[in-house]
Amino acid sequence: MHEIDPLVTEYQHEKTRPREADALQTLRKVASLVKPIMRQRGWRVGVLTEFWPPEKNLLGLNWNRGQKICLRLRYPYDERQFIPLEEVVDTMLH
Repeated sequence: MHEIDPLVTEYQHEKTRPREADALQTLRKVASLVKPIMRQRGWRVGVLTEFWPPEKNLLGLNWNRGQKICLRLRYPYDERQFIPLEEVVDTMLH
């Protein structure tokens, strides 16, 4: 189902990692939770994507003022375990 006037244009997740369907669902859930704030402030995101950088302390990146937002969804020491949703949302809003 397509949204009318979506605030996030595209979602990308790491399809080669375990539980890839859970990753996509997590990205969509994060977007849904922050949508009221995004709408109120007039924010839009081009691509909301999962990433798993080698820097273990890096939780997220915002490229070109929201053109692309990268979020770490999984713990750096175990790609099968997801970071709690609340922490991912905090990173998204940071």
